[in-house]
Amino acid sequence: TLSSDGKVTFPNTSTGKVLQVVHAFKNDSFSDTSGSYAAMTGMSVTITASSTSNKLLFNCHLMYGTNSLQVFRVRLYDGTNEITASRSTAASTDNNNGWLADYNKFNGGASDLITNISGSYLHTPTDTNSHTYNLYGYAQGHGIYLNRRGYGTDYGGTSSFSVMEIEV
Repeated sequence: TLSSDGKVTFPNTSTGKVLQVVHAFKNDSFSDTSGSYAAMTGMSVTITASSTSNKLLFNCHLMYGTNSLQVFRVRLYDGTNEITASRSTAASTDNNNGWLADYNKFNGGASDLITNISGSYLHTPTDTNSHTYNLYGYAQGHGIYLNRRGYGTDYGGTSSFSVMEIEV
């Protein structure tokens, strides 16, 4: 409330509080050359929401490389089930859709590049059971490399994934 003398008072309410935070930090590397979406080892968080009326706020920051000029895509999963509302529907095929997408655009040699991608997603829990949320990555049938470049392990970075339960 803003009073006529310019003072601001906040109502005595519990909404908007951060109830809990779960964080995953990865400083080693992960690679996958399966040619399909793969769970990125170390990029998962487990949380038990206190109420289904609360929200879960996911944040991720990933350092990655590929071994060719490819679009790197990330999807958010609850266990092994994709949270489908988090994915774009703009692409012409299902495999080209992702929650996050970035084109490895270094024209000097894509496998030499290490770059980053970040994103947030707000989710409403459906129950108060424990859930493990995972990040899955894909790069059009080519290799994905977390925390390193596609060419080798001589350069690296770190990645993080967190979830906050927000009281509503």
